[in-house]
Amino acid sequence: MNGPNGQPAYYEVRNANKEDPTEYGTVDKPCFLWAGAWYISSLYRLYGITENDWNIALDPYLPNDQNNCQFTLFFNGQPLVIEIKGRGKIIHSLKFDSQLAHSAVFPIDMPVAKKIEVILSDSPKEPYLKSTNAILLKYEYQNRLLSLMLRGIAPLENETIVISPQKPVSISLNNRMLTEGWSTDKADGWYVTKIRFRMTASDDKLCVKF
Repeated sequence: MNGPNGQPAYYEVRNANKEDPTEYGTVDKPCFLWAGAWYISSLYRLYGITENDWNIALDPYLPNDQNNCQFTLFFNGQPLVIEIKGRGKIIHSLKFDSQLAHSAVFPIDMPVAKKIEVILSDSPKEPYLKSTNAILLKYEYQNRLLSLMLRGIAPLENETIVISPQKPVSISLNNRMLTEGWSTDKADGWYVTKIRFRMTASDDKLCVKF
């Protein structure tokens, strides 16, 4: 409380090097800025924005007494309006500017969009990528095949999670069938498939057939 030049509650450290008058008394780690950032981060996470070392993803949630939520997230320097509606534990459908999407993870080459609409329910309409600890370059879902282009550091161990209304028939990595390293568990009205493998190249193609 007797520290020089300020209120101790608003910072973590005040430099005490009396030998350097330009340094003495200066603030290090201003806690009120940390608190502000923590508050905003908490709001994002409460409503389903997640991140790791590689990407940003959606894992939305609405409390029982809330029917919808809308907020703006800056992605690639551009404002992106995210609207969450519905009731349930998982994503029923995702739309980027009215176009159906199949990934809750934002890809690098994500189409330029101004709005993302998320509908929650207790069953997914179609398969979608829930999470991955690699950079998602792009994805595609056609003819019951979900294709993911992932970039990481070999031999990084990757874990990719896919949510789907039915069990996968097969999974391949770089056109080679995976006979181990993945499992599918049935939840309440949907399937959760966890795929684990070591990145073998700078870019890996992971395909899940339904």
